[in-house]
Amino acid sequence: MKQLFKIHWLLSFLFTGYLFGQVGIHNEKPEADLDVKGEVRLRKLANPIEYNRMILADEHGNLGYNDLGEDAYTAKDVLFKNLPQSVSTTLVNNSNAVTMVPVELNLDLVVKIEPRTTVAVALEYNVSITGVLTNINTPVPGYMGITLYRSENNIQTELEEGSRKFTLYNVPKNYGSERHITMPVSGKATDIFTNLTTSAKYITYSAKGYVENGRGTMFFGSPVGADENYGTGVFIIQIYEKKL
Repeated sequence: MKQLFKIHWLLSFLFTGYLFGQVGIHNEKPEADLDVKGEVRLRKLANPIEYNRMILADEHGNLGYNDLGEDAYTAKDVLFKNLPQSVSTTLVNNSNAVTMVPVELNLDLVVKIEPRTTVAVALEYNVSITGVLTNINTPVPGYMGITLYRSENNIQTELEEGSRKFTLYNVPKNYGSERHITMPVSGKATDIFTNLTTSAKYITYSAKGYVENGRGTMFFGSPVGADENYGTGVFIIQIYEKKL
């Protein structure tokens, strides 16, 4: 008897929808072919890579789609990290050194590249850098800045378009016997990576301090105990993805 009732209810529901051309759920006066008043849950949705339309909704719950096209990227994620605390160094890094030792700032972000996708990333950083200078009479110019790196499979390469530095010139005394110079250093870069495999890949991007012919104590982020707040630092990555 219970089974017969279910069949009868289903037939009535389908017949009503066919007769009036519109079906309402929790809604006696539907205004569309399917008008749902309440929450909707879809289970076991497929995720085939050939799908290239994005479902959108307006403020009234009306659905539509955006045709992404074969070569379109969609915004996937935004990653960011703040400089946790000021980092100081007295590194020199002579200009004739074979390898410049970077200053670790803990500004590292990991981007996941899904299988069968191409990912484009937009990287941006801004870090306050202060030099408390000594030995300013040396004729060799000094430099401070930020170097942007990309690491994959433990192989690190520089993203030169995003690296920046400024000159440590001979500034006059401005804090008693000390000479200070502060610069906000910012840079941007883009990178594209294609993963044709069936496994996810991971790329680590890092913003690290740069010192060449350093002199005195140099701070990345506002110096500890400073009378003024020079700002700290932030590293941001915007991620865009395209299915293959």
